[in-house]
Amino acid sequence: MTTRVDNILIGPGKVWRADPNTALPDETSVNYGADWPGWTQLGLLMTGSGVQLRHSSTMYDVKADGILLPLKRVPTSREVAFAFTLLEYTPANLQLVFPDNALTETAAANGQRAFADLKVGSGQHNPSFCIGIEAFRQDSNGKKQPVRWRLYEASVEPDGETPFQQGAASMLPIVCHALHNDDEGQVAQLIYVSAPASDES
Repeated sequence: MTTRVDNILIGPGKVWRADPNTALPDETSVNYGADWPGWTQLGLLMTGSGVQLRHSSTMYDVKADGILLPLKRVPTSREVAFAFTLLEYTPANLQLVFPDNALTETAAANGQRAFADLKVGSGQHNPSFCIGIEAFRQDSNGKKQPVRWRLYEASVEPDGETPFQQGAASMLPIVCHALHNDDEGQVAQLIYVSAPASDES
């Protein structure tokens, strides 16, 4: 029997991105904490921030004359998003929040330092990504089993301010808003490993 303690999730410690509609890693062969084939890890998260799963909906009350309470509530819009703060302030991560850009990488050479040159534009180009996060729960054997979410397709956007000051890391706050994925007709997916394999100890 699964106890309430077994249902407590720890993490997540990692956020991943991939092309839209990329499948989550296999729940049996890819253990918690392992690399996700076909995905790129975004980097370290700010301590204490983790990843917030934001979800909300706007509802319409269906009412009848003479009856005070609604007969039904139907959604007129929904929002699902992942929000997190990256500690790794890199040109690659900045490309996610400034999608209309041009990034040039120059390698080190004699008399030349290696550097990245990111030019941010003012256009409307905004590519979408598949975004995945990972937490874990301990099974009956005390082993970490993965709990994984993905947004099939998401718009990746800035979600606040980046400080440049003494005594503060220059963190990059990001929010990923789920989009409707035409290929799947879905928005998000959860894989929740509830028990180890029968031969797993």
